[in-house]
Amino acid sequence: DTAREPAWRDVLSLIIEGVMTAAPAPAQAALRRLQGATHRELDALADSVLSFDFPDASPAEIPFIGAALQVHWTHRASACGPAIAPSTGFPSLCPVCGALPVASVIRIDGPVPGARYLACTLCSSAWLLPRGQCSQCGESSKIAYYHLDAEGGQTAARKAPLRAEACDLCRGYVKLVDREQDPLADPVADDLASLTLDLLMDESG
Repeated sequence: DTAREPAWRDVLSLIIEGVMTAAPAPAQAALRRLQGATHRELDALADSVLSFDFPDASPAEIPFIGAALQVHWTHRASACGPAIAPSTGFPSLCPVCGALPVASVIRIDGPVPGARYLACTLCSSAWLLPRGQCSQCGESSKIAYYHLDAEGGQTAARKAPLRAEACDLCRGYVKLVDREQDPLADPVADDLASLTLDLLMDESG
């Protein structure tokens, strides 16, 4: 069920109130615009963010809309319990909300230490995907791993704490956060901290 509840707008209001005074001037202007928006306008923005199609939206507004949607969907996902059956039919889509993963994680806890899970960018759910299998096309015959070297360049590697798992068949990739190498690694924080790797993967095709 992908229908949003109106409560997501209440979450947005709380976020705006919480950060308004500490936000820089450009962000405050964006927050005031969001405060003055109608429910219909906010829902249209939410639709755009969820579909990754927001050419007309203010870049300063998008993170706050995204944050409110994440809180809303994480709350909804928590009601599903610790285990649910995949329902999307696609390994790259979250079985809870249908969103794409932010990254994958090799975990050192849980029922199967060393297993790889995809981490949802929207609702924070995690679902199992075998190691060495492309998250986008499901193939495993043409997988390679890349990470940033000490000079900031892209090199092939299998043991770096954060690396890109790339498929030479579909030309897709997903970042892999390896807690066997770094127990404190986090899919969201480390994804944001490694945008250079995204740029290099894009430049290499």
